[in-house]
Amino acid sequence: MKAQETVVAAITKCKKMATHFHHSTTAQDELANIQKRLNQKPLKIIQECATRWNSTFYMLERILPFKEVTKELNAANVSISSVIPLIAILEKIVNDLDSSDEHISDTITVLKDELIRKFSGLENEILFATVTFIDPRYKVEFFKNTSTKERVIQHILDLLGDSQTDAKRVRLNETEDSETHKNVSLKETMSLLMDTSDSEEDDMPLLTFQNPVHLLIRKTVTEYSAEKRVANDVDPLTWWKVNRERYGLLFPVVRHYLVTPPTSIPSERMFSGAGLLYTPHRNRLEGEKASKLLFLKFNIPLLKFNY
Repeated sequence: MKAQETVVAAITKCKKMATHFHHSTTAQDELANIQKRLNQKPLKIIQECATRWNSTFYMLERILPFKEVTKELNAANVSISSVIPLIAILEKIVNDLDSSDEHISDTITVLKDELIRKFSGLENEILFATVTFIDPRYKVEFFKNTSTKERVIQHILDLLGDSQTDAKRVRLNETEDSETHKNVSLKETMSLLMDTSDSEEDDMPLLTFQNPVHLLIRKTVTEYSAEKRVANDVDPLTWWKVNRERYGLLFPVVRHYLVTPPTSIPSERMFSGAGLLYTPHRNRLEGEKASKLLFLKFNIPLLKFNY
């Protein structure tokens, strides 16, 4: 934001206006009356706060996509699988901005450069790539490199394969169902090879996998990848719950990765909630009771309970 003098000047003016309205009840009342006469929704002026990440953006309401992406990633029910798709969308929006406008061209250039500097290597992080792939809304849609899909598949094979020395697999096995551990018979392996279509979009032939477990995992991944992506408003965890029987071999990876939040905001909200429970007139509240109150505060809304 500071790269463009005109933007800094605009922020300064907005700060002065916000300060005026916050310090004058007369000005607030007059603003509300004007909005009422114009049949507009009564809105208050937002003041910038150095410790609130989005306050400048809210005050300016100029670069709307950044606000929307930040709100999406800070939600309590969002998964880390949304990071790569949202960054890709943000890059497209910024690239489509008119950089010929001298009043904001430097800011747009800095935004583009910073997005590349901070997020260009995100796809190379196997955690982000894997969790994006196992989200039925995204899969490989937002991968820029064609090799990313194969790296993810290999990573899944390493996690679910039969190598007992793999510490990650040991952790995953603690949550796997007994179905995942069943031995693969000769007939099943033969049937697997016979049913494999030559037209599958997977580049690596199943015959290259000598391990029967790897063959089944590879076939399951191929079938999952070939299935049409679901709408963006579908809950990925609900989708996996419904389709668990079809792709049961992948379920331990889903349970291990897809529940990861993209930010620490939900836990910070929990700490803030705990701080609100204790007041000077309520300073003897026992920890166990405070824990129960916090549990109710953050879980009752999930039941859509009417207070």
